[in-house]
Amino acid sequence: MVQVEPRLSNTATKSDKWIPINPGTEGALALGLASVIIKETLYNKSFVNNFSAGFDKWKRRILDGYSPEIVTKVTGID
Repeated sequence: MVQVEPRLSNTATKSDKWIPINPGTEGALALGLASVIIKETLYNKSFVNNFSAGFDKWKRRILDGYSPEIVTKVTGID
């Protein structure tokens, strides 16, 4: 188990790996992960096409603003 958080909490001490992140940047990390998932098409396209609305608009925002390079600078982790 990997724990990503700014401080070494009880959960972090019990994890296999703790990755310290800049405080308050967990959301940026989540959107950065979403960016990679979208860019590498690691999601179910059929499900998204049939059961979602607004994905293309959201996808453009995520791909433009949360590249791994940007997220690395914000979160302090690579």
